[in-house]
Formats: sequence, structure tokens, C-alpha cells
Amino acid sequence: MNRFRAYCMIACFTTLALVMSCTPLVQLRPTIANGGRAVAISVDPGNAANIVVASESGGLFRSSNTGTNWMQTSNDSTFGFSDVKHLPSNTSIVIAGAGADTRTTTGGGIWRSTDGGNTWSHVSVAAPTPDCAKTFSVYSLFAEATRNRVWAGTSCGLVSSDDSGATWQFLPASPGYTQVPVFAVVAPSASDLVILTSAGVSVSSAAGTSWTLSNAGLPGGILIGVHNQIAVSPYSNAHIYWAFNYWAWDASGPHGHIALFGSWDSGSSWNAIDDFVGINRPPFVKTANAAADAPVHYELYYADGGCQLRHATVTHGGIPTLSAWTTAALDHCDPADLAFDPADHKTPLLLASDGGLHRTPDSGSSWILTGAGAGGYSALQVTEVTGQLHTDRKGADLYFATQDNDLWASPDTGATWPGSRCCEGFFMNVWREPIGAVNTKLTGVSCSGCGNFIADPVLASQANFPNPPNNNGNPRLLKPGTYVHNTAISGLTGNVFDLSTDTGATWTPRYGFPEEVRDLSKVAGPIADPVVYTAVKVPGATPDGYEIVAIKRIAGVLGSGSPLVSLISGFGSLGIYATMFAWYKPFGVDPNDSNYLMVSDILDEQMKISTDAGLTWKPDPNLTNLVKGFGAFYFKWGPFSQASAFGFDPECPGHILVGSQQAGIFQTFDRGATWEVVKDSSGVPSVSSFFFAAKGEAIVSSYGRSLWRLSFTCPAAPVSPNPRPRRQNAEPTIYWKGAFVPISQIHDPDVCPVCGYFLTVGGDVVDLKIDPTGELRSVSLDRGELKGFTWDGKSVELSFQVTKGASTPGADRSLWPRLEEGEHIKGVYVDGRMLKGFILAREDLRADQLPRKIGLGPHIIVDVRQPSESMSRVRGPILIRGTGFDPRYPLTILLDGKPLIASAQPKLDATGKFSLAVPPALSVGGHTVLVEQRTPAGVIRDASTFVLSVADFPRQ
Repeated sequence: MNRFRAYCMIACFTTLALVMSCTPLVQLRPTIANGGRAVAISVDPGNAANIVVASESGGLFRSSNTGTNWMQTSNDSTFGFSDVKHLPSNTSIVIAGAGADTRTTTGGGIWRSTDGGNTWSHVSVAAPTPDCAKTFSVYSLFAEATRNRVWAGTSCGLVSSDDSGATWQFLPASPGYTQVPVFAVVAPSASDLVILTSAGVSVSSAAGTSWTLSNAGLPGGILIGVHNQIAVSPYSNAHIYWAFNYWAWDASGPHGHIALFGSWDSGSSWNAIDDFVGINRPPFVKTANAAADAPVHYELYYADGGCQLRHATVTHGGIPTLSAWTTAALDHCDPADLAFDPADHKTPLLLASDGGLHRTPDSGSSWILTGAGAGGYSALQVTEVTGQLHTDRKGADLYFATQDNDLWASPDTGATWPGSRCCEGFFMNVWREPIGAVNTKLTGVSCSGCGNFIADPVLASQANFPNPPNNNGNPRLLKPGTYVHNTAISGLTGNVFDLSTDTGATWTPRYGFPEEVRDLSKVAGPIADPVVYTAVKVPGATPDGYEIVAIKRIAGVLGSGSPLVSLISGFGSLGIYATMFAWYKPFGVDPNDSNYLMVSDILDEQMKISTDAGLTWKPDPNLTNLVKGFGAFYFKWGPFSQASAFGFDPECPGHILVGSQQAGIFQTFDRGATWEVVKDSSGVPSVSSFFFAAKGEAIVSSYGRSLWRLSFTCPAAPVSPNPRPRRQNAEPTIYWKGAFVPISQIHDPDVCPVCGYFLTVGGDVVDLKIDPTGELRSVSLDRGELKGFTWDGKSVELSFQVTKGASTPGADRSLWPRLEEGEHIKGVYVDGRMLKGFILAREDLRADQLPRKIGLGPHIIVDVRQPSESMSRVRGPILIRGTGFDPRYPLTILLDGKPLIASAQPKLDATGKFSLAVPPALSVGGHTVLVEQRTPAGVIRDASTFVLSVADFPRQ
């Protein structure tokens, strides 16, 4: 038993004062104003001090003092909530709506509290179809004021309850209405209903028994969004407001728009009230009582999803008229919801934004972030946490990056956070070991308009990172001052990684490969000779139509000669852990042992471990069961993976942490022989990273609930590395510096055109001599001869001496167990004159067994032209490019599982290439393109998954 756990079992029964020390997980609440994305607010109709807020990925929060202090009350029930409402008929009852989650029996749908939001229970709703039950989600809620009815817009249509949310019934299909997703709902009277679906705004004046829908006067390309996109006049149910984004094309290309439209005839026709170029978060619209209590006036509030929250006074009439807009002063952009004092339903009370929660000192003229930090509203979506140890190794400079809420730096292990950088961030690098400040640089990506940056400790002296020419990626730190960085050279396919040893002042091309990069590389091994692992997309598709992701291994990056580049593909496919901007492909590599790898294989749905750099893989059934919650959680859904983050403790051998999206955190102290669930970790959603800040302490980041401190005790006895597994029917491999690379994994051998393969004929290599510079001087054989070949089978003259007669192996001692298994050293791999590895096999190799250059074959590339940093927020079309297909046969192209329109089908040229421009009118988030081609030889399939994000407006 872990000593810490054993101590706690005794101490916690001894004294109450020790209970907190026995909780290994403690949430950290950074002392910053930002609290994280809030999406909906509900104020108790009988007491404005009581408020419940829904966060996007951190759960439900409750305040009993008008928003000064908050407590997360939904615990680990589920985390992605969309709307929340108190019932006017019984204010102790609160209903919340949640999206489908990762449970096999979804936690999405209706959640109900009977004590004002302190505790919650999941309400069973009989879905109309089995498919709907699997992914049941609630997008919007509306509580009628004149009777005890509450409505919910769901992924399967409208549901209602007449018993305070205890039971629910689906509205049956009727003329003009089917059980399609309903994203917003307003019920201004017992007979009137207004709903928002993907088709537009539907209106019923017959209690939902018949419906009408008209898009007359509306633009095309409308993006359907959130629970408060529609509102109804308090004086006429026929007067409807709709706020939305849409895409329009002109001579200069596509342009995003933010618009507010109104209908004065129950949705039969629509009129533009506000329309301008730009795009950001979904806009919203709200109506409220008039400030002056005039009988024919009311207030209209409209947030553009960016940096403007405006209101106008409306004079009611057959065609309402609006006063000039008044714009509120915001301390954070991107408002999401607005709540009013229930006593008059006119005084603004609380504002939700992706920065957190805001109170107003002047009835809505200005807004100030509140409730975060010690206040308890802690819903930050943290993409990563990292840091650098202090010289005493008892503290650290910490850095964390968020979605919407800046990058932050602390010089005192999180006590204070004086350093910051706008606006989002990810892919951070800083050297963990304590070094001088002059040599310490933090690099990463920050947005809006995502670009690479560099900064001194605690985010001082920020600047753009000195990218290499033809920049096409992000810097990856190998050691202080030394980076690799992806580039794309016009006219060349694939990637070329440049190396800089002077913090970007100069760059030199170092290695390359044709596959698309899918994440920031991971680095392991000794500082003088690190090994780089990079997730890449490979041709083909999973059975359910998503891209396949493998791993590239690059050894010898800092050595002389060409690096050894190989493709690790002995498992099915990596999955995706998605944040809004960064889409991670989670896998783990031990920084102290570059041969120890962990993956979440979404094809086999198993956690797997390799102790030989990916040469062989072994399933870990214990960890797999924990990740799946013994059947309670999906291991994967589509291309997404439950396992989301891996952490290897640099100072406690054998200690590994694995985080998940909803199943909790798991740890081992014996390198995976046994695993345990970290106590209370089910309350940490969407674990995004780990940083080991001191011995016995890790900082955990959560994309939804900020930062956590995990305490543990490292066993006194170090853990020995696992023995290497014995291989059956082993193929020829290249062995170098502790790693085995199958020759079949070297798919692009011409990355080293001067490399030679020197193979034995009728004998074995038993010894060799290398001079101090690393050049190979002689090779000793027990018998036979040695012949040299290039990777394409051409003969190469020997550049070293060959001797015979040695009888015992004098090579790398770590090879001896392999030789005892029946393998032999059947040659050497040489880069010019530099030894780059031993060739291992059970028998002599032929020249035709050497690596061959293998092209990618039929594959596609999706080029997403994201919005620029300009206020116009222009996004170009999405370009799909394909190559290697058979020009004689047609293509089928699916976007998110649906065929593209026939007029958009591409034409293949004589070489099998095509390109297709897709309009950018797609929702924010992940999308997948699948290309299929049926030929007499079989079906060709390739998939590519991409993400569309929104470039935030900078804070004003």
C-alpha cells in the first residue's frame, strides 16, 4: 500500500484537523479576475441573492450573496451545461440542461435541484429513439410565468414538464414540426411557442399542434447557436428578435457577419435591425422592462458575441421603433448571458462571459469581473500547465495557458500570478530544471491570430518568437536555447524540421517526412542526445471514417550525421483530446527512458505500453478498465479519446499519471504493474496536462475547472525498468542507443542519402572499433564477408576495415540479451563514416529487404484558412486537396458524414490530384472530411479531421 494512503487511513481517524491533509487533490484558485467561461445565469425569482450559473465545461455554480462568492454544486455529475432556470412557481426548484457526455449511459439531458441548486439529480427522460437516448442533450430551457410548465429544447425536439421538472414528455410531431434539435425556445403564453432549429425560427400559435416557418428577408449561411439567440417582445408575441452570425460572399471572398433581425408578423418575414462584418462568439438578444416603466416601452439588450453589449429602448407599435444604441463598458469581451433583478426585471444584475462573471456598479453601464479566485467561481479552461523548478527544488515558477482567459505566470508556485499575456495559449515550453534567468525562455502560442511567442521568466519581455523561414509550426524545446521547428517549403510536399541552437537566431534544416504533423512533438532521453516523437496523420481511415494517427520517432537530432527517422505504427491509431484551438493527440513517453511509450489505441480500445520504443506493444487491461470506469465511460467516441494526458514523474521512478476527460486521474508507482484511481479525481474534468512542481507534488490542469494540486509520496525503493518483452518472428531491426527500429518503419530512407547498409554474408558482426569522433574504423566478423548497399539496393564500397576472427560479442552490452534470443548482428548502418546502428536479424539479409521509399499513396490535406487578426474576421474557404487517387474513377466526399452537394464534386487530373473549395459556413469545432473511391482493386479511403476556431477580439 502507498505510504501516504496508509498514513491517511490512520491519521484521518485520529483527528479531524488532519482530514484535509489526507485529500491528495486540492483545487487551486489562481488570484486573477478571470473565472472561466459562463454560458447561462438564473436568478431566484424570490430572492436576487440566490443565483445559479452554468459553465461550459466546469459544471454548475451557486451563489447566495448576489455573485460575490460561489461554490461548484454539480460535483462530478457532468460538466458541460448549456442553460439553467429557476421555476417561478417554486423557486427552490432549479432545472439545468446538459450536453451529452462520455458516459455509456449519458449524463446529458435534464438535471434537477429541489434545494435551490445545492444538490442535483439526473432526471430520466424517455427518448423517442434509441439513437437519441445515447446522445441526449439539452440546449435551452424556458419556464413559463403563468403556469407550472417548463420547456426544454433538446437534441430530439421539445420536451415539457407540468410537475416542476419531475417528469417530461416529448412534444409529438405535427404539421411543420418534427423532433429535430431545438436550440432555443420561448413560450410567451400558453398557446404560443417560438423555437430555433437548424432550419430557422418556427412559430406556433396553437400550443405546438401546428407550426409555420419562413426565412423571408433573411440572409443565407446562418449559423445556429445558443439558448438566448431569440427573444419575444413583452407587448406582442408576434414580435420576435433573432441574433445570429452568418457568412456572405462578395468579390473579395467570404465574410462573417454579426446580425440582429426582427419579425413583426410571427416570423413570416424578417427585417435587419443591425448587420455588420465580423464574427466571433454567438450573439444573444434579451428583452426587459423599460427603465422608465413606460407602458409602451421596453428595453432590448443585444450582445454581438465580441466586445459590444448594447441596449436600446423600444417603442412598441405595429412596427416597433428603437432608440439609439447605448454601449456598456466591458472589462472582458465575449458576453454570453445577462440576468436582471427579478424584483423589476429591468435592472441588470449579472453578466456572464467567457471571462467569467461580472457585476455592475451602475445599473449596466459598466461591468467588472467578480467571484473568481477566492470567490470560488473557478471554471477556467486550462489547456496546459508547466514550469521551472527553483534552485531549492521546493518551489517553481508556474505557467498556465487558457482558452479565452490569457496565459499566466507565477514566481511562487501559484501564490500570486503577476505575469500575463493575451488571449489564449497552448504548446508551451520552458526548461524544468533551475538555470539562470538569462538562459530561461518561455515559448508557446498565443492568440488572437495564433502566433508563436517568446518571453523571459514570469512572462517578462514578451516578443514574437524568431520563427525559421517558411514557418509552418511551433517551436519545440530540446534543451536550453535549442529548438526544432516545423517548416513547409513551397514546391515540396511534407515537412522539414529546422534546428536552432541559438534560440532562433539561426536555423538549419535537420530532418523531414511527408506526413502531416498533428501535435507538438514530445522529447525524451538524455539532454545531449534527445529523441523526438511526433504524432502524424497517415493515409487511410478508421472503420468509422476518421483519420489514422501514428507516431514518428526521430533519433540523433543533435548528433552528427543525419537523424534516424522512423514511423511507429504497431498500434491502431491515436485519438484526439480537443480544446477550442489546440487538438492534442495524447500519448506518453518517459523523459528518462525514451523507449517507454504509452498510447490510447482508439481502434483496439485499449491502453497499450511499449518498453522498446514502439517495436512491440502490450495491452494494459488494468489501466484500460480504469479509463473505461469498468464500463461506465466510453473509451473513445468518433476520433476522440477518454485518455487525455500523460505525466511521467522525473524524480520518482515508476510514477506515472494518466488523466481522462471524465473518468478521473490514475496513477502507478511501479511503472504500470498496478494502477489506482486518485481519490476525488472524478471531480476534475478534462485533464489536460501534468507538471511535477516538486518531489511529491504535481500540478494538474483541467479544461473546465482550473488547476489542482496533487500530493503523493514516492516509494523509498526505486522501481526497476520492466524487462524487454521477447519477440516472436522478429523482423530485421536497426538498434542504436537503446532503441530498436524495424527496417519496415523507415518509410522515407532518402532522408539520409549518404547512409549505407553493410550486410554480412555467411557470418555475424562480433566487434568493431570507433574513433573518438564517432567514425567507424573497423568491423570484425566471425566468418564470411561484408557487402555495402544504398537504401535503393546499389552497391557501396566499404569505407572502413573488415577483420575476422573475434569469437565473443564486443558490441553494446545491452544487445546481449537480444543475441541470446537468437538474433545476430547481421550488419551495420553507417551515415557517411559515422556509425548509426547495428542491423539485427535471425539470418543473413538480402538487399531487397532493405528500406524502400514508400510514398503516402492516396491521401488528402485540408487547408483551413482561419480568421485574420483584423476586425473584419475574414476567413477564407476550406480547401480540400487530394493526391494519388485513380483518375479513372469518381470520388465520394463526405463532410461530417454527409455527402457534399453534387455540384461541388471535384475533377481529378491525369495524375490523380484534385482540389475543392468548401464555403466556410461551418460551426466552430471539429469536422472530418472522408474521401472514398471505388476501384476494381478495392475501396480507397482517406480521412482528415480539422478544427475551426474563433479568433477572439483582444480585450479593450
